[in-house]
Amino acid sequence: MPILNKFKGSSAKATTVQAATPQSEGQLINSLRQYVERAERKEEGQSDTSSDAAPDELQSLLTRLTSVIHKREDHYRVRLNMITEAIEVALWEMDVYEGDPVNPHNEFRWSNELRRMIGYTDEHDFPDVLESWSNCLHPEDKGGVLQLFADHMLDRTGTIKYDIEYRLLTKAGQYKWFQATGTTVRAADGSPIMVAGALLDIHDAKIKQDELNALVVRYDLVNRALIEAPWDMTVLAGDPVNPNNEFWWSEQFRRTIGFEDEHDFPNLLSSWSNQLHPEDLQPTLDAFANHLNDYTGQTDYKVTYRLRSKNGEYRWYHAGGETIRDEQGVPLRVAGTI
Repeated sequence: MPILNKFKGSSAKATTVQAATPQSEGQLINSLRQYVERAERKEEGQSDTSSDAAPDELQSLLTRLTSVIHKREDHYRVRLNMITEAIEVALWEMDVYEGDPVNPHNEFRWSNELRRMIGYTDEHDFPDVLESWSNCLHPEDKGGVLQLFADHMLDRTGTIKYDIEYRLLTKAGQYKWFQATGTTVRAADGSPIMVAGALLDIHDAKIKQDELNALVVRYDLVNRALIEAPWDMTVLAGDPVNPNNEFWWSEQFRRTIGFEDEHDFPNLLSSWSNQLHPEDLQPTLDAFANHLNDYTGQTDYKVTYRLRSKNGEYRWYHAGGETIRDEQGVPLRVAGTI
């Protein structure tokens, strides 16, 4: 043991340091044991009267060792904080006591980045306990979030993933959306030892998606209420007959002529043109092409034609459309109704 060798001395030091006796070695080992036990309790920096009898050099070496360990921990902590701040991800972790995910002795550690995400500063206003986080969960989300967390921890096969979106109450009193992920280190029997995860702020993206979904629902409701049946086409390279032009036929359009969905009426120009009455086919296509090819935008697209319904019956329709063009008048997108 290198530390013991420090006190065995050489002949050059025989006059100042006596060779360690079995009793003194036992004292050194006992002092080291006490130090390790205090380190396990994270109290290695505290003095202990029971070790006062240990040689001064041993105490000095242990102090230096503690300092080195703490410096390295601080170094890695700083690097990790820089990375998480750069990618705007907050980290958290928990040590699981005796494989029990709800054991009150489990130790939580919330990163300061996580605290900042929801408006807190440090461990004083957001302590390293489970309740700091769980008490912030939205009432509608809390049950499902905690249940998935427990299921993930108790699944010894490791097949249940912890990946979920939920709302947290910020210190300012507002709920924000976050995405949480986690992974668990397990013992050989699958029992959890430690779980660590990340929290990502998705609030802005979530709100925008919700607004978009609301607009889609609103449009669909308005579309159903209208007698008109809309359609839309993207014009590639300004070419109205490009086979790669993307068509969209609304559900209302399909239902108007007796079709159900994209399977029996695909999003293709031919789905519509094949239903045109033979006498109306060419005049209708010419009117559509004349409108698109007039870069001045002065040629309207207003036409009346017959379409064959799915049951084979021809019915008369009035069609109209408008086109978005670039600065030179080249068509980019056209939409209309029947």
